[in-house]
Parts: sequence; C-alpha cells; structure tokens
Amino acid sequence: MGGTLRKLSVKNHDIKVVFLATGIAARRSDKFRNETKYEINKTLIKKMEEQIKKLRLDAKRALKILGIKNIEFFDFPDNEMDMVSN
Repeated sequence: MGGTLRKLSVKNHDIKVVFLATGIAARRSDKFRNETKYEINKTLIKKMEEQIKKLRLDAKRALKILGIKNIEFFDFPDNEMDMVSN
C-alpha cells in the first residue's frame, strides 16, 4: 500500500489519508464490558494521550516519506467502531 501511495504522490495525485481510530488498546480495559462509558483514571488517560501522540507522530513521519501532506485524524476508539453511532 505504501508503494502505491508513493507512486501516486510522485505523480501529483491529490491524496488524503484518514485515520479513523486512535490505534491504541483494542479495548481500553482488560475488564472490558460492551458499554459506551468507561471509568478511566487520570494516569490511564495520560498514558493513552502519550500513546496517541506517538502514533500520530509516527504516522506523520511515514506519510512525509511517501510525500503525503493531507492527513486527518478522527480519534474514534480503536477497535470500537461498533460503538460509534451513525
């Protein structure tokens, strides 16, 4: 996929890469229950924010190598798209 994106960017195609989910923790807790609300403490929130920041930076660096500048992050919970309503 990266090779195709690079080929298209070199040919000046208009490319936008969209990341729908955060990319962290398949479920936010090992005690996961199928609920829309979680009790998350400040320490876990900080850890999650740091993970998201690092993943975003890695994604931006990779896309820069491919020549892609148009990037958008939606920050939906990773592997919880079934919990996001229309």
